Amino acid sequence: MSNSMAWVPLGVGSAAHVNWGAMSADARLDPYLAWQDFTGFLGKPEPSALLPLILELRRPLKNQADLSALNATGLRLTPHYINFKYPNEAAPRYVTARFKGLTGLRRFVQAVADSSHDFVVRYEVSGGVRNPDASYLERGSQKWLEPAPTYDSVEGNVVGFIDYGCAFLHRSFQDEWQTSRIRWLWNQQDKDGPTPSRPRKALKWQPNERFARGNEVDGSALKDFSDRYRTGGELDELACYRDAEYEPIRRQVTHGAHIMDVATGYPDVTLHRRNKGTQRNEPIIFVQLPRFLEGEQVSGLLRAQVLDAAHYIAAHLDKQAKCVINLSYGSNCGPHDGSSIIECALDELIAAHEEGGRARVHVVLPSGNALDRSVHAQLHLRTGETACLGWENVPNDPSDSFVELWVPATAEIRVCVTPPSGTPSPWVRPGAGARLERGGKTAALLMATTNPCQSEAGALLLMAVAPTASSTTSATAPYGTWRIDIENVGSGSALVNAWCERDDPVFGNEAGPRQSQFTDHVEKTGTLNSIAHGRKTIVVGGYEVHDFSTGEYLGPVAAMSGTGPGRDLAGRDRHPSTAKPAQRGPQALTPCSIGLGEDGIAAAAVLSAEQTRLTGTSVSAAYFTRQLIANNFDMPRLDANRSRPKEPPPMPGRDPHPDDGEVIPRLP
Repeated sequence: MSNSMAWVPLGVGSAAHVNWGAMSADARLDPYLAWQDFTGFLGKPEPSALLPLILELRRPLKNQADLSALNATGLRLTPHYINFKYPNEAAPRYVTARFKGLTGLRRFVQAVADSSHDFVVRYEVSGGVRNPDASYLERGSQKWLEPAPTYDSVEGNVVGFIDYGCAFLHRSFQDEWQTSRIRWLWNQQDKDGPTPSRPRKALKWQPNERFARGNEVDGSALKDFSDRYRTGGELDELACYRDAEYEPIRRQVTHGAHIMDVATGYPDVTLHRRNKGTQRNEPIIFVQLPRFLEGEQVSGLLRAQVLDAAHYIAAHLDKQAKCVINLSYGSNCGPHDGSSIIECALDELIAAHEEGGRARVHVVLPSGNALDRSVHAQLHLRTGETACLGWENVPNDPSDSFVELWVPATAEIRVCVTPPSGTPSPWVRPGAGARLERGGKTAALLMATTNPCQSEAGALLLMAVAPTASSTTSATAPYGTWRIDIENVGSGSALVNAWCERDDPVFGNEAGPRQSQFTDHVEKTGTLNSIAHGRKTIVVGGYEVHDFSTGEYLGPVAAMSGTGPGRDLAGRDRHPSTAKPAQRGPQALTPCSIGLGEDGIAAAAVLSAEQTRLTGTSVSAAYFTRQLIANNFDMPRLDANRSRPKEPPPMPGRDPHPDDGEVIPRLP
């Protein structure tokens, strides 16, 4: 295969054959879908393959006629959302679906692009396609049922986790009667779960047909299964996990087990070891996000899976129950203005569970760990001015890399990209694009639109780059420093914000560094988790505690703790459809490390006898979740008369930022 590289016009995709080159400058589209079309959707999909999407509907569906009309456009709504009603009797406008058949995708994309689709305002692709052999979307599930099916309610207030790796046997997650608090476990990873050809002791995983993804198991089935591994009152956790057909816990440490312990485990690991804290009895619902999609490691493309997970947890609540959902997920790229589909969807879900102005469902998010990485750049360009932005990717990266450039919709810029040891691309502006071909495959993509599906306000230019590790299924992109020239061709000044998408190895994977970064114009503000600018979610950053025994001495704000503000949308920083400003930064700072000279908080590993130390703002979010639970699932309010923590000597870290939020010490 030839290694020669050449830039070519966008043209027609190689898989769904959408004519992306013919799109207008203001077409409502998702450029990530174009990238997947040109690169084969992470695999070799069949013509009838299913493409997962998260959607904003023009209006909620009302009856079978609406559902059938939606099906006729190629969409298959996730069964959960069919005739689903929130507790306030409202139907959701933000849903997930699959698009069936790549041949019909052209009509769907074009209809949304020119705003002529009867139901869909905008969409975002969520991972790769799946061939429909294991789908439940064609087995009578597209029927309007009256009344809608109900879920088995979990009694009492609930703690929900959306994470990776649920250590369901761990003693820290038992109630005062030594019974596991895990009521439901949903593993969204399609390839895990029952393997009919392999004999086993029958953990009763069941296909999750309401969400048409993965397998689920309830608390009683987990208990029946684990009881078979008890001898003389002792549980053989290792053997039980080995036979559970749940791959994420076949390792010493999981992110989910650690976060669960910080948030709600007993003894309380956030206290000094001489104090066990309060025994927790609240039931737990855990949703395992996919670690891989079609064999590829995932980064920020799990919006549909996250929304389904939040709905799954909330759907199991009693009518009067309260719930906190600890969401360990985030990304760097996005509009950073609160208007992405997933942010609007989570706001809708939280608002639908409010009573008397008070939330019954809280969603707690980490602020992200991006501040000490060079993943945000900012450029101020005068009329006619051109600036160069350097971007560096790394060798042997097995995943795609993405850079997003955002400007106000009224600004006019054009971009030219030069790969390492390559030739410059054509100048690209909204309504145009280019692809870098290498050996007949797409190694990079430039695409711009003033009306992206990702935001209600702002123009987006996406640069997508193929893996730098050798692959038989995709092009191998060059690595090194890429030159991104940006010219302001408008009549006024232009503020350009650029983000590198998060590209961490899968947790527990020993792979080396993969994160791309900018080499100049780096701006440390604007590094908040990109799905954390919503109006109703709770966003938590991290600081360090240096005196474990008293908690009196606070260290600095953690060096990695992401902060705001988001994009300034023509000075109004507001979503067009609401008077409430987007979230500018974390509302609160809580510990992510406890102990002078220690890194992280010691909490549960997979086996009950073991602990591990992890740090990061997901640990801080879990710490805040514990505060919510202790405060009867209401937002904690600090006593204005409480003495403030003493200032420690200068330590490594960073100075506070105005958008960092309020420091919250341990509540009594």
